Amino acid sequence: MTNNHLLLYRLAELMLEKQQHILALDDLFEDEQIGAFVRSIQIDSPYQQLIFEEVLTETIKEERVMVTFTVEGYFHYVLGEVIEQQTLDKGAEALKQLLENNKLIGITEGVEQCLVRDVEKNDLSRLMWLIDEGGKALDASAYPLAQAFLIHPIERVMDELLADPTDNDIEILEKTINKLESSQKSGHLNSVLKQINLKLNPLKNTEILLFIKSIKTQSIEIKAKQLRRIAQKKQNIEKDNLQEFYFLMGNEYLKAEKFIDAQNYFLEALKISNSKFEKIKTLRMLSSLSLSLNKIEKSLSFLNKAIKLSSKKEEFNSDLGRIYDVKRDLKKSIKYHQKSLTNSIKEYGRFHPQTAVDYTNLLSVYNNLGDYSKVSFYAKKSLEISLKTSGEFSLKTATAYNNYGLSFLYNKKFEKALEFFHKAKKIQLSKNKNLEMADVHNNISLCYKNLSKIDEAIYHQKKSIKLTRHYKKGISQDYLTSMNNLAILYGRKKDFDSEYKTYKKVIGFSKKIYGKSDNITANSYYNLGFSYFENNNKIKGAFYFKKALKSYGEIDSLNNDKINYILWRLGDYYEVQEKYNTAIKYYENLLKNEIKNLDEHHLELNDLVITIANCYYYSDNLKKAILFFEKSLKINKMNNNKEEYDKIYELVCILKKEITSDQ
Repeated sequence: MTNNHLLLYRLAELMLEKQQHILALDDLFEDEQIGAFVRSIQIDSPYQQLIFEEVLTETIKEERVMVTFTVEGYFHYVLGEVIEQQTLDKGAEALKQLLENNKLIGITEGVEQCLVRDVEKNDLSRLMWLIDEGGKALDASAYPLAQAFLIHPIERVMDELLADPTDNDIEILEKTINKLESSQKSGHLNSVLKQINLKLNPLKNTEILLFIKSIKTQSIEIKAKQLRRIAQKKQNIEKDNLQEFYFLMGNEYLKAEKFIDAQNYFLEALKISNSKFEKIKTLRMLSSLSLSLNKIEKSLSFLNKAIKLSSKKEEFNSDLGRIYDVKRDLKKSIKYHQKSLTNSIKEYGRFHPQTAVDYTNLLSVYNNLGDYSKVSFYAKKSLEISLKTSGEFSLKTATAYNNYGLSFLYNKKFEKALEFFHKAKKIQLSKNKNLEMADVHNNISLCYKNLSKIDEAIYHQKKSIKLTRHYKKGISQDYLTSMNNLAILYGRKKDFDSEYKTYKKVIGFSKKIYGKSDNITANSYYNLGFSYFENNNKIKGAFYFKKALKSYGEIDSLNNDKINYILWRLGDYYEVQEKYNTAIKYYENLLKNEIKNLDEHHLELNDLVITIANCYYYSDNLKKAILFFEKSLKINKMNNNKEEYDKIYELVCILKKEITSDQ
């Protein structure tokens, strides 16, 4: 033991003995073990060194010089060593006595450090005994148990803990999970939750709540089954825990991509929420969920309710920015994201991770706006923060490289984009594979697609698909979107069999998991229809376009351009076959949709109006034909298109004479 170590150890020992964390310097002068160190005024003496290094601090109290530890954590560490030495042969009861009777500030943390030393020696006996005792012992047991999960096989630790499960075991697991979450040990946390999912048979209130959290480790398919089973145990949940039960169920259904179930549980949680905090949290979840379902006004309504309840309105600027981004009100989106950025800089500074998040949100909006110079500006800002705060080889920096690569991709600088995507991939590989790698491979694939290197694009898209399925634990929306991207690449390669098979596989999965009325299902029908039409198989093309149209019609869809394209192709398909009445049905629906976006006298509508008029004419419905030709007259008159107006006017006169002569 070095002199410095001896001095620190003795100080902690005296603090434990006197049950106070600050000692009089005069009293230390006479101590047999460290008196000489304390009395020495030499700059290189152990005491003077520790004062100089700010490990110890001197203060004046009631005209006496007092000594204490400057670094609280170091004191706890040394105190743990003292407690370990003093209780080596005394068992867990001695630790319990210290926790219950010793008044020293920091005694809990000292016992905690002592137990960590036990864990490091592969001795869990005192830890498990204290957990069974409960009370104050639980406060000192969570961190050592977390360390046990980090150091030893998790299954073995869990077997010892749950050999005879008690309420204390469930409580300590909750505390330990929080410790692992706060220290960002996600890999170990997931392994702990997986063991809970395997070993816990939830019957009581607290067991059920813990088990719901453990469901996150399961695949989407198993997750949904376990949630249905847990839902039947609602009667076992105590009234005070019902809100938490509903919220946790909603959260896990959301992760399982069962959005309607998630929404229903969040609404139930909202009904019985007692605190403003609970209500605001639930309303934000409902807002976010509604946005993912493209129910924009509903999302805005939930968020506005949360804002009314909150005293910190500025916290919602980012949420509002995202809503208006999806709504395509990009000026408002930028306004709110800029407000969020200003607030982050004010609260945290220019080089804080939250500031980087605001930069990332802004680059996304400017991408939708098509202002790619701003995209590059904000992506670079975000990368600078990550490099400064997290270092060159962190996962946050990998994400920032990915975003910076996207800025070059949007600017159609594909080779430059690849440079940054590969930097992101290199970091991620060094940190072990993770879900973000799927996104990077997808972006690399997109670059190669734009560079017409289709084989390379297919290779990276397959990598993205494999990683997505693995880390999302089954079939997810991200997986199906990647499969759709792969099918598009097969089409570019003229490998139409593979293209059709991939689309049909996506449709099969999507219908099974999400139902016929889902955006991914609808888009897959659309892609199949488009591909068949492009390859002159118009019968199958029309078949899948009709299915897409039905699916889009049953969801709150933002795919208006695709819907309008389908209506035009189907109208044209039936017009060529001289099935005019069917063609008219699709054309007129297209006209209704176009009028929503354009003035009814807009010149762009003229060709469509004339097409409908012609279909009515060829179907021998002259009155309707005249009606639409007269609509064309109004359009041309309003746009001062005299030549076209005169031509249509002459045709209308001829048709009216035909009607008169027939009568």
